[in-house]
Amino acid sequence: MKKILFIVIVFLVVSVPVFAVYDAESIDTQALEESLKETEYYNPYGSVGDLLRAILENRLELDGSNILENILQILFSGIRQAIPTLASLLCIAILLSVIENLKILSGKTEEMALLGGKIIFCIVLFTSFFSTVQEAKESLNGISVFSQTLMPIIITLLAACGAQGSATSMAPSMAMLSSTLIGIVSYIIFPMILAACAVSAVNSVLPGSKLSGVADMFKSIASWLMGGIFTVFSAVIAIQGMVAGASDGISIKSIKYAINSSVPIIGGSVSESLTMVLASGIFLKSAAGISGIIIIAGILLLPVINICGYILLLRCFNACVSPFSDSFVTGCVRNVCDCLKLVMAAIFGVGVLYFIYLGILAGAGSSLL
Repeated sequence: MKKILFIVIVFLVVSVPVFAVYDAESIDTQALEESLKETEYYNPYGSVGDLLRAILENRLELDGSNILENILQILFSGIRQAIPTLASLLCIAILLSVIENLKILSGKTEEMALLGGKIIFCIVLFTSFFSTVQEAKESLNGISVFSQTLMPIIITLLAACGAQGSATSMAPSMAMLSSTLIGIVSYIIFPMILAACAVSAVNSVLPGSKLSGVADMFKSIASWLMGGIFTVFSAVIAIQGMVAGASDGISIKSIKYAINSSVPIIGGSVSESLTMVLASGIFLKSAAGISGIIIIAGILLLPVINICGYILLLRCFNACVSPFSDSFVTGCVRNVCDCLKLVMAAIFGVGVLYFIYLGILAGAGSSLL
């Protein structure tokens, strides 16, 4: 009988912290805010604490008109920033067309002028592309810093809810996402895309160099590498989530059965109390996971919209200059658009993996109830 009472007391003591954390104030939202200090992102509720509080109080409302207004604001802001670059490119394209078609220069002078104009055109275009890639890289680094602060909080809540299997197995996945995956994208895939763009530019300026195959090789390697790592990471995360969830469900249900069958009279009540404790902790953990998904989506929103807007502007630019410019100008712009699509694919892939991971964490522990 003493052993049974001891078990009941232990469970009641363990349950107290779980009840205590059923409050947004108990989560270190200040640390989350600090991790986002250097990152631009969109949050419909202004701060992480307000967002988490809205989810916990069941008053989360995502106003479609407000979101659309912010998206258009980001889009037009990116367009305004890109206009000086496009104006410079347009002036250079017109100058190249005048030199080539009106024959105002002759011989070596014309060749040198055309070569210099093409080099300047590529430098302006590549500089703009490089800054766009850097913005994407900074956004991914911001996600990494934010996730390294958020994930330990969710893992701790999982462990507090009794989901020890999920907490133990999902922690390595968090490390893979926060460092390995973003490191591969930022320091291997992005440089490959930049190299492909640079080699294509050189090939356009010097057609005799025959470097188009090298540029295509870099693009293919980047595409295959993205597909491979995203498939592997998503499979690992999904398998770990399924296995951990099954082990958590078996262990907790065994404990509840032991309490229900071993403790006379109040065994059923104690078992139900344990279920309520677990439910409250799981709810807080799920709220933290959902808030993380919204914040990461807000971080990715800026580079994705900027890249989409820039691609649209470059397409319009090509349509405007194609009647009077040669294939060099349109080919360079088309190459940059293709490379921007690869950058956007990398951003989408990272975002989807984080959404899958946080979704699994948000749903983890449901089998405990």
